[in-house]
Amino acid sequence: AEPAVARAYLDQLERGRELSELLGAKLTAALDRSEVQLQDGARDEDLAAGLETLAATLNENRGDGVAGKREAALSQTLRGIAARLR
Repeated sequence: AEPAVARAYLDQLERGRELSELLGAKLTAALDRSEVQLQDGARDEDLAAGLETLAATLNENRGDGVAGKREAALSQTLRGIAARLR
């Protein structure tokens, strides 16, 4: 449940053009904020809720094959980061 792991999945999905630009931008912004909060040892319920929403969006729009597995893994990682922020 690390932002670096989530970024790796995000990068793979973006390179494969599996995500919309808007969703990719939202995920990047949320991961940027998460990284800062976790480094500072801070809690952020709003950010955690936002990560949960993004994770749910990934699950709703999940594709098939390798991309679907990456989306599922990213979703799980986002949920783990959210738990750490609570």
